[in-house]
Amino acid sequence: MKKRILVIFCIICILSLSVYAKKNDPAPVPPRNVRVISQNLDGIILVVTVVDLDTNELVIMHYNAIQKWATYEFRLVQVIRTGTYVKS
Repeated sequence: MKKRILVIFCIICILSLSVYAKKNDPAPVPPRNVRVISQNLDGIILVVTVVDLDTNELVIMHYNAIQKWATYEFRLVQVIRTGTYVKS
């Protein structure tokens, strides 16, 4: 009985360590033609405010952060082109 408990405990430890050894997914990277102004992670929503350098327009991007074990996966949900233009 003690041997079974020890084997089960070892298996659980190995599986839990393999989750932490998994490579973490990096945060989403905005396109190259933008300049990041701000980032805000509020719970499960990542909001990135950028300036589109092609049109000099302010753009807000919303990402959902989905937790998978010990890592997060980010998915683009919404892109808001504000219509506000900035001088370069």
